[in-house]
Amino acid sequence: LQALRELEGRIKDHLDAIVRLAGNADARVRRDSLKTLGETDRSQIGERVREALVAGLGDEDTAARLEATGSVAKLRLADPPVLEALKNNLGENENLLEATMAALAVAGPAAKSTLATISQLMEHPSGGVRQAAISTYAAVQSDKTVLTGRLTDALSDSEWTVRREASEALAEIGPDAKAAIPALFNLLSSEDDSDSASNAIREIDAAPEDAVPLFLANLDSDDRRTKFYAMFLLGKVGPAASEALPKLEEMLKEAESEGGSAFRTRFLKQAIASIKGEEEPDDDED
Repeated sequence: LQALRELEGRIKDHLDAIVRLAGNADARVRRDSLKTLGETDRSQIGERVREALVAGLGDEDTAARLEATGSVAKLRLADPPVLEALKNNLGENENLLEATMAALAVAGPAAKSTLATISQLMEHPSGGVRQAAISTYAAVQSDKTVLTGRLTDALSDSEWTVRREASEALAEIGPDAKAAIPALFNLLSSEDDSDSASNAIREIDAAPEDAVPLFLANLDSDDRRTKFYAMFLLGKVGPAASEALPKLEEMLKEAESEGGSAFRTRFLKQAIASIKGEEEPDDDED
């Protein structure tokens, strides 16, 4: 079996034998057979291979189930019997949980029947499982509003790796995730979260009107990054942030009179122009 995995294109000549070995009495043989099936050319996948992998997903040997799960993910299988078998493994040990969620993530929206269980796993005691659940939920959930809300909740997780995963998933959504901007903004002052939060804010590149008071309150922040993004996001709100104009114009006047940085001056001008509904100055204007 190992030799076949290393001989490109030869697995197809022995599929019947490999499928039979996937039901061998020796768990070690089943594991290796299930792993080998994962190297099958997709054009050769038929009912016999699918049935062997589905059986492997329910194997009494956890290591065999792990191999079957890895093969299912590699082959990008997402038909109902496979998804049902994967769903049955969402209550097992952590290694199998994470492998199963990775396979479901590959399936994407086709695995929507697992969303409720995955959502529950976002509250799992293990940070690693929560992180995997966030990644999988983002891949499976097609409703961007629901997804944004769930990921925003995850931004308050106790572990920074989980918060980072949520930030990265929000960045992938783009402007439709603007409801998460206030929560991301509040993470800017955190050493652990600042980079992932600022990246998400840039990728979302939009801001909700109801966050204007939050941004206004932080225009005088001692944290430079927070102060910058307060200006930046007021500009993204646009004309609905008109109450910020007096403060922003005052800050621009001070920056110009004091010989402030061109960087700060440029972004103040851009924010003001956006709120006024005017054409924003070019980045190299200064």
